Amino acid sequence: MEILDNELVCSIHLYMRAKILSFTATSITAILLSGCSKLKAPLSSTLTMTVVENGEKISSEITGDQITSLPKATKMLSFEANGEEKETTIVYLKDALDKLQPVGENDLLLTNCSDNYQSIFTQEVIESARPYFVLEVEGQALNGWLTSIEHPEWGPHIINIENPEGLLDPSHKNPWGLVELVVVKKEDALAGWADHDMGEPAQRGLNLYLDSCASCHHTGNGILGGKKSTRPLKLLSIFAVSNEAYFRGMLKDPQKTNPLAQTMPSYAHWSEKNVKDLIEFLKSTVK
Repeated sequence: MEILDNELVCSIHLYMRAKILSFTATSITAILLSGCSKLKAPLSSTLTMTVVENGEKISSEITGDQITSLPKATKMLSFEANGEEKETTIVYLKDALDKLQPVGENDLLLTNCSDNYQSIFTQEVIESARPYFVLEVEGQALNGWLTSIEHPEWGPHIINIENPEGLLDPSHKNPWGLVELVVVKKEDALAGWADHDMGEPAQRGLNLYLDSCASCHHTGNGILGGKKSTRPLKLLSIFAVSNEAYFRGMLKDPQKTNPLAQTMPSYAHWSEKNVKDLIEFLKSTVK
C-alpha cells in the first residue's frame, strides 16, 4: 500500500522491537520483585502548574494548602472509587484556576497523572461538567480516606466531575494521582498533528480523540496526550489505515482482539458514526 511509506514501516518495526524488549524487561522485573511487599505512598501535596506559551513551558507550584484555602462546598456526590454517594467536601476546579492561575487566552486544560494518564478539559467542559478537587470524604481528609481503602497513591489530588451529561466517556474526566496542571491554547496543543485541513467527519473524530483516546495515547508533540499506552497516535493511524478490522476490534472488544491489552477500556457503547468519524480523523493524519 502506497500510503505506508518507509517512515511508517519503520515505526511499526521499532514498535514491535520495543514490545519484545518491554515484555522481557517486565518478566525480569516481576521475578526480582516477587518477594517484595507492595509499597504504596501518597504523592506530594504540591502540584506543578505549567503554562505553555509560544511553545515554551513556564512552571510554578500550587500547594495543597493553597487549594484547601479556597471557598469550599460540601455535597452528596457519587465517588468513582466505588460508585457510592458520600458526603464530599470539594473545591471547584474553575474557582481554583481563577484564584491561583487565571487561564487568560489559554482555552485548554490538561491534567497529568502519576501513571502517565491525562485528562483534557475544554473551557466548555469545565463550565458544564463542573469538575472539582476532592478535599474530604465523609469528614475525613482525602489522604486518610484513601489510606482506609488501601489506595493512598491515588491522592492527594483527585478531580471528579459533578455533571456527566453530554459526555460520551465521562470517566476520562476523573483524573486520580494528579501531579500537574497544564494550561495551553488549543491551537498550540494541536500543532504538528491536528492542525491540517480536515472535513467535518474528521473534525468530529478529532473531538472524540481529545475527549477519550488522548487520555492514554500521546500525540508526539510533547504537550497533548497521556503516555499510559505504548501505542501513540501515529501507530493508531497506521492501524486505522492498514487494518481497519483490527482497529475496530480494539475499540469494541480490546481484550478479545489483543489479550495483551489488559488496561484498554471497551468503547462498545460508541455508535457506528462515532467509529467512522474517529477512523476518518486518524486517516487524515497519515501523510
